[in-house]
Amino acid sequence: MGFAEIVLEMAKLGLFQFFFPFALVFIILYALLLKYKILGDDKGVMSGAVAFIISLFLMLYGVNVYIANFLAWVLGRAGILIILLLMGLVIAAFVKEQAGGGE
Repeated sequence: MGFAEIVLEMAKLGLFQFFFPFALVFIILYALLLKYKILGDDKGVMSGAVAFIISLFLMLYGVNVYIANFLAWVLGRAGILIILLLMGLVIAAFVKEQAGGGE
């Protein structure tokens, strides 16, 4: 079984529509709750439970349809921006090297 078949099977199981957006929201919420200690110090289990419940509510109320489209749109544009920034850095490095080499 190749990679394409595995991805198609995962799509049939609904992992891209529910599980991956759920995991992304859960991880971000959990990290924010731990970093800013909203629930107090050393409340890892409580932060995990709160992040789980909020993530589950978001997925149950139909946000997951828009999350997949939103992530595809944002990551596509982010990729283009990253490529442009890297090209600019490479050009700037060459220009700086040419200007610095003559001195």
